[in-house]
Amino acid sequence: MPKTKWGSVIFTAYKFFDSKELLFFVVPEDIHTEGFAVAQHSLQGSAALPPAERAAAAILTACRWLSETRALVFMENDAESLLRRLPQDILSTHYHDDEGHIRALPEESGLCPRGGTAAGAAVRGLILTVSHQDQMGQLYPQVLSLLVHGACREPF
Repeated sequence: MPKTKWGSVIFTAYKFFDSKELLFFVVPEDIHTEGFAVAQHSLQGSAALPPAERAAAAILTACRWLSETRALVFMENDAESLLRRLPQDILSTHYHDDEGHIRALPEESGLCPRGGTAAGAAVRGLILTVSHQDQMGQLYPQVLSLLVHGACREPF
């Protein structure tokens, strides 16, 4: 039987992943990791700013990254389908949602937001505006900035 290009790719993938499910699982995980790294880098680079300004800069930077890479589009349209196909034992062992990361990121950077879960949910809501930027048109950057800066005043 002749060797095909895809046969070689699939065989090579099994050298690194125990199953095709784990291979597909890595895609959304990498998106989360990259997105949080962008926000972390922003927090580190803005250490001299007041807490609310640092938090706002990190959120705006993450939203810009999500918009430019279209990563959120993938997460909303395709990731759920991939995750649904994963066996429960793999999800239980490896999957964690971004809510914990959203709450931990500021604390790891020396920021201590008030409001814990509500503050994390607010950040998640702000990030989700990236999906609706077309509906806001050219005003989206200003609207996002207004929302982010307003939301960061209270918990920081």
